[in-house]
Amino acid sequence: MKNKWCTLLITIISIITLCNVGCGRKEYTKEEVYEDFKNQISKITSYTCTAKVEAIGNKENTTYIFKHTYTKPDYYKLEVKSPKNLQGKTIEYKGDKVLVHNPNVNDTVELPNINNDSHYLFIGDFIKNYMQNEEVVLEATESELKIEIEIPGDNKYFNKQILYINNKTKNPDKMEI
Repeated sequence: MKNKWCTLLITIISIITLCNVGCGRKEYTKEEVYEDFKNQISKITSYTCTAKVEAIGNKENTTYIFKHTYTKPDYYKLEVKSPKNLQGKTIEYKGDKVLVHNPNVNDTVELPNINNDSHYLFIGDFIKNYMQNEEVVLEATESELKIEIEIPGDNKYFNKQILYINNKTKNPDKMEI
């Protein structure tokens, strides 16, 4: 009888141990997260997101909330959600023109898109630069993958983009310029 209980106890402990070990969460490697991200971004044709942008200045920092819209190959739109005094204003980049709309005075201004490459705030721009860039720096932590690329040109203030990818969701969490 004692042997039966001992065997039963060992069997139960073995089952519990196997379930805990076998059903544990998989930790993704840097390479797996990177490959999943590459596959995911190659299929993106458009996206919309809310972006919190912190502009760091000499005297003070300013935080803006934007609604970003991107459609391949060259449509970018920023709509200001915050601060209140700029709320509702939009900037649309459509190929060779830029449309600036101010709903407070019901005015739209059309400008030539002289610097056609400067859409640094958009993940769509990161994707375009990433696809054309030969040098990509990867750094992984337990929770995220950091992808760093150079921005084409010789602007000392805008020379690299860093995108942080969540290891679990494989989605971008943050971008630094």
